[in-house]
Amino acid sequence: MNKIEKELYELCSEFLLLLYEFKKKGKISKAEYESHAKLKRIFINQKKANS
Repeated sequence: MNKIEKELYELCSEFLLLLYEFKKKGKISKAEYESHAKLKRIFINQKKANS
């Protein structure tokens, strides 16, 4: 993983945690959480598989 991919991976991971906290506190719905988290999870899983 190059530097940019690593930084994107870290950013996506942190963003997912933030989204989860928002969902848990009722600030966003489950549907909103899922729609925002889907691509981040795909990216993270691809990078894990390639590492």
